[in-house]
Amino acid sequence: MDAYIGVIAVLVIVVAVISVFIFISKRIRRVAPNEALVVVGRGTGRPTAADEHGPRVVIGGRVFIWPILQQGFSISLEQRQIGIVVEGVDANFIKLAIHASVNFKVSGTPEGVRRAAQRFLDQQDSLTQIIQQSLEGSLRSIIGNMPVTEIISNRNALSEGVVEATKMDLAEQGLQVDLLNISDISTPGTTYLADLGRAEAALARQNAEIKEAGTARESEFARIEAAEQIAERQKD
Repeated sequence: MDAYIGVIAVLVIVVAVISVFIFISKRIRRVAPNEALVVVGRGTGRPTAADEHGPRVVIGGRVFIWPILQQGFSISLEQRQIGIVVEGVDANFIKLAIHASVNFKVSGTPEGVRRAAQRFLDQQDSLTQIIQQSLEGSLRSIIGNMPVTEIISNRNALSEGVVEATKMDLAEQGLQVDLLNISDISTPGTTYLADLGRAEAALARQNAEIKEAGTARESEFARIEAAEQIAERQKD
């Protein structure tokens, strides 16, 4: 009888251990390197200096979520790419259309994740619209203060200016732009850029012809001078 009771006790302990193991394994959330988990509820743990002003944020790794008391919400940290098209006028009121590609993501810091979660947790697809509105407005404003020739010759400065102008506003929303690449600049409804290109090509040809004529003239002067020196030596 005692042996029977002992076996039952062992089985109960084994079942209890297995149940606890299953319970723990089901409540452990694994967080990929390209995502963050926002843990809300009671008993989220003692916050660190970075976590003291909001819910706990786990970026990569794993975390135990207590049932009923806590809940975890996932937010993607993957880089996203969108295309934007901005129409506006330059400093000389020439109509422009600028095509650009943008790489952006949710900031990979605990504070950035919190800010993004507060605004976009249930509507992460709206991030594209937020980025578009912010960058398009800034780009339109900046090209209005630059002549088209400067915009064409210094695309990098324009891109950097737009990113810098929107940096703080996007950071307040937990977002960051990694790259803005201007792929095309055109003047819809006009041949301004084509005319400008022909004028520059003509000027380049003219400069080349002037340089070529100068080189030929210097060569002729050198030939004449050499011939005169030979003639002088022959006289001697």
